[in-house]
Amino acid sequence: MSLRFFFLSIVFILLSFGNCLAQRTPSLDRFEVIRINDFVKIDLILSQGAFCDGIKYYRSNDGINFNFIGQVNGICGSDDQPEQFEFTDNSPVWNASNYYKVEFGGYGFSEPIKIDFFELDKNGSRAFPNPAREEVRIFFDNLNQKPFNISLFSQNGQTILNNQTFTDHFTIDLTNIQPGIYFYEINKLEEKHPGLMGRLIVQ
Repeated sequence: MSLRFFFLSIVFILLSFGNCLAQRTPSLDRFEVIRINDFVKIDLILSQGAFCDGIKYYRSNDGINFNFIGQVNGICGSDDQPEQFEFTDNSPVWNASNYYKVEFGGYGFSEPIKIDFFELDKNGSRAFPNPAREEVRIFFDNLNQKPFNISLFSQNGQTILNNQTFTDHFTIDLTNIQPGIYFYEINKLEEKHPGLMGRLIVQ
């Protein structure tokens, strides 16, 4: 065997090994964080041919400092089909943003996903922060992701803005709104009867 052939064989083996590792990197078909009543479900699907040595789940309230909250032990993944994993966080932090990320054993971390976990007021909605300056998020119950509209009114009844969403909250830019007391109404688009009412203070 010539020296040149020997080195070419070594290079081929290394390239093949690298390709195998690349194929086993845990790519994801799904990574979702969903609020269900008083808890959070993390839904994770490893792509076919993706593997890792265990899965660890972490939560944070600032997106920087994460705490371990649970794990799946053993080799995860399959050559034959995608593999699904579900984890439930029974203790999310109320009235705050919760960030979740996953550590794949041997392959590092996923990108974090944020979910807002706010307790609604008696009127069925919650504005946060309130009072607000530059931006406010107004939360309400929309588990089925139906289309909703929000209208913001001044104290004299003038319509300041209208927004629509399919999520469980509205994000409103307040930079062009004068300081004062405002009122909002949230309505399902298919219905015309009075919706959720609330008050917002802009500073």
